[in-house]
Amino acid sequence: MAGNRVVSGNRVSTTDENPLPPRLDLDPRRHETDLLRNHGHDVLNPALPDDDFAAAVRIAQAEIDQHHPDVLVGSSRGGAVAMNIDSGATPLVLLCPAWKRWGTATIVKPGTVILHSRADDVVPFADSEELARNSGLPASVLIAVGSDHRLADRVPLAVMLMACERAAQVRGQAKEGRGFHD
Repeated sequence: MAGNRVVSGNRVSTTDENPLPPRLDLDPRRHETDLLRNHGHDVLNPALPDDDFAAAVRIAQAEIDQHHPDVLVGSSRGGAVAMNIDSGATPLVLLCPAWKRWGTATIVKPGTVILHSRADDVVPFADSEELARNSGLPASVLIAVGSDHRLADRVPLAVMLMACERAAQVRGQAKEGRGFHD
């Protein structure tokens, strides 16, 4: 598979060997960005202000418009940011999205994958169940994984990596006109 470029919050990095299509991570957590980089993904990580959601959305939109990522990843508040930008055909991978706390978006597009822990004590798992229902998406888009809000353990990180790589693969096939099936 060709490489992925990944956009994620304070650092901008590119790989010289096998550059991968872009992925945008809107809530940079070191373990996620390191995992993606260690698997050959280029992670672009825009600095998003904590105190101004509208500014965070504007900054993220500018990054999307400039880098045209193949996958957009948002965690917690970053998930809400991802839901409130125009990401076009770029698939979303959302980790415990806090969509009820920030922004106005109440649905996500087809192709979105949501990872959430049933034990999350910050954003209720039921919020992600509601998001999938609101969006008219099958329950299978919501993957219950992890033991807390951070999803920082080995299994949730592996599931995130697989979701990102699958989304990038599907996006690449669509760009090539091969559709969404292998």
